[in-house]
Amino acid sequence: MIKNCRIFDYLLITLSIISIIYFIILVINSRFITAYFIYPIFSIITGFYSFYELKNKVSILSNLPKGINYSIKAILILGITVFVVIESLIIYESNNKYNHECDYVIVLGARLNGSSPSPLLRYRLEAALQYHQKFPNTKIIVSGGQGDGENISEAKAMKDYLVEKGIDESLIITEDKSTNTNENIIYSKEIIEEKTNKDYDVVIITNGFHCFRSKLLANKHNLTAHTYAAKERDDTAPHYYLREFFGCLKDILLS
Repeated sequence: MIKNCRIFDYLLITLSIISIIYFIILVINSRFITAYFIYPIFSIITGFYSFYELKNKVSILSNLPKGINYSIKAILILGITVFVVIESLIIYESNNKYNHECDYVIVLGARLNGSSPSPLLRYRLEAALQYHQKFPNTKIIVSGGQGDGENISEAKAMKDYLVEKGIDESLIITEDKSTNTNENIIYSKEIIEEKTNKDYDVVIITNGFHCFRSKLLANKHNLTAHTYAAKERDDTAPHYYLREFFGCLKDILLS
């Protein structure tokens, strides 16, 4: 029992060190956001827990009443199981590129640097260009409002980028009210249904880590959609895959 606890504690110490290293990588290579604090906080908690157990040669859980002990273990096992299942679905969908012609493409917005697309948004727009080259008649909805620190709406910046790259302006429809993925889907669907009274096919273009949640929300709003995965940044991708787990869990529980 003690040996198993030590193995678990050494695993926690390893995760604690990895978490701190990843936090440093994020701070150095990307725009800092408060969500990054989750990594040093996790590192401090797990580090303190494991060092305490190793120093005192005792399992903290074993000192608790059996009912609480078993309850905590059951919650941990359930949490890990849910995490593995949802992350597996996120990773599976992240490799999907729907290569068939659809009636509409919805390109989901992301942060701007002033008036210019951030790297993640640029990857989405490049994926839209790839899809357009294969299916040049498909209408493109660029979806995203204006956020803090942005000089124009994401939709306008996206349209300007695509037009500059040679896409006919008449093929591009702007949706500039949305402030999150859920609203991207709602408002884009409203635009489509204002323009057609027949069945239609939709492809959602976003970064790989975001594809599963986008499809999940589309299904929630009775929009049957396929996904076309754009590139991701190697340094920030693990953070976004972790973030998407909590986003998906929220959407599943609140749907």
